[in-house]
Amino acid sequence: MTDHKHINVRLEGPALALAQDITAACDAAREKAEALQRDFERRVEKIQEETNRELKALWPQLHLAAGVPVGEVGEWKLDASYLEDHGVAFLSKCCREGEEGGLADFLRALGGGTGLKH
Repeated sequence: MTDHKHINVRLEGPALALAQDITAACDAAREKAEALQRDFERRVEKIQEETNRELKALWPQLHLAAGVPVGEVGEWKLDASYLEDHGVAFLSKCCREGEEGGLADFLRALGGGTGLKH
């Protein structure tokens, strides 16, 4: 165990005034940072709301364009991982094996087979 000592100097006069200035500057900086954080959070929330409105309009359009039932918005996931590099995107939906109207049935209805390239 290491023994250590503290040395304290009581601030008075100009030193006390400077300590008060330092404390006030730190408090002001903290208040500004908190205000910026609140403003940032409001802006992020606004962006999220705008994006959600836009997506609410775009998803049904995508379903219509892809021939996927619009009533299934939210069940289908967009896989755009190949979009930038290969210009290809997919809609996919998890289906239980043997489920009526599953993905395999949908793909067969689109053009026979699985819809996959071999």
